[in-house]
Amino acid sequence: MLTCVIVEDEFPAREELKYFLTKHKEISLEKEFENPIDSLKYLQENKVDIIFLDINMPELDGMSLGKILTKLNVELSQENATDALTQLYNRRFIHAELDTLHKEYLENNTPFSILLLDLDNFKSVNDNYGHHIGDEVIKHVGTVLNNIKHQKYPTMEPCRYGGDEFLVILPAYQKDGAVSIARDIKDAFDHVILHAGAYHDIVRLSIGVAGIRDEETIQDLLNKCDQRMYISKRDGKHRITYWW
Repeated sequence: MLTCVIVEDEFPAREELKYFLTKHKEISLEKEFENPIDSLKYLQENKVDIIFLDINMPELDGMSLGKILTKLNVELSQENATDALTQLYNRRFIHAELDTLHKEYLENNTPFSILLLDLDNFKSVNDNYGHHIGDEVIKHVGTVLNNIKHQKYPTMEPCRYGGDEFLVILPAYQKDGAVSIARDIKDAFDHVILHAGAYHDIVRLSIGVAGIRDEETIQDLLNKCDQRMYISKRDGKHRITYWW
């Protein structure tokens, strides 16, 4: 069932809308407001499907209220899809984006690739320098990845996969392009020394690269990329593993 709110300063108009809603059992009226300012607080805290707004109201007209709510909704969507520590996309975004790209691949054969990045010796950073320095390392990774996106690869989508693992989604990229980006990412980290408390070093990464193929599912692709990242770990860390 859809939920709705009425924001209307005139009593007859509110009653007319409520009568209209009695004819539509699939819509549930959650709340009605005479004052648009009162409605704003409610709508910030409660999700509804439909808002009936009067255009002409004192204090705050319907158009202005609509713009405020749209802005709040965009900010909330961004917050829900962003990791607080790194300002990278989070797992919620990862699942939604990979679903979209996989559908496009199945329908139109549009390729895409992913990179899985895992920090080398991160446990020793936490053990030797403390978890607050570990957090600084994680934030540094977010900063570097976002800088690469904004400066060189605007379509790449860097995400925090969890803990000290990061996923980079590359829409429309195949092998050569994906491997080239992986090398640029590794090179960027190799040339930036992080100074955080007593920590003064570059951040080293093991990277796996994989692209969608044949009838693979999203989980197949993630598993394949994960295996390649672990080969990078096994073979000495601080390297890139790929094959197609």
